Formats: sequence, C-alpha cells, structure tokens
Amino acid sequence: MHQKIKKINKHAAVNVHLYGDVLEMTDYKPRKQRIKPLSKDNYVDLATGEVKDYHRNSQRIQSTENLRKTFKNLRRLIIGNFQAGDI
Repeated sequence: MHQKIKKINKHAAVNVHLYGDVLEMTDYKPRKQRIKPLSKDNYVDLATGEVKDYHRNSQRIQSTENLRKTFKNLRRLIIGNFQAGDI
C-alpha cells in the first residue's frame, strides 16, 4: 500500500507523531470555535446564540468519523509498541 506523498508548505502548522520507526506529519488548520458546551446535553451555537441539544449516537459504530480516529490511534499504538521480530 503506497500513499501519495504531499508537500507541506514550510510555514504551515503541522502535527507530528513519532511511533516506532514511523514519522507521521499532518497539516493542522486551527479552527475558530463554533460552539460552547454548557453541559453534557446542551451547547450554545456561537454564530446564532441558540442553545441546542447534542445529538448522541446510541452506538459507537454509527459515527464513522469516530471509528476512523479510533483505528488511526490503534495503528499508532501497535506500530509504536511492536516490531517485526516480536511475533
């Protein structure tokens, strides 16, 4: 599996992850805060000032973004803690 190597602007902010023999650099775009949590159930939409309820998924698998992040972190943990000769 080969991924395309993208060039990152030398003035761009980046996140760097070093795990095992792998150095991973990703571009980082700071985002302006759009909501402000009030409690575990409510938040304020800063653009409109409305108080809204969080929409919670009953099962974790319903959120593909959360699963993608979980598998990325799991990959980093496995590569960082095991080497090819360990098995």
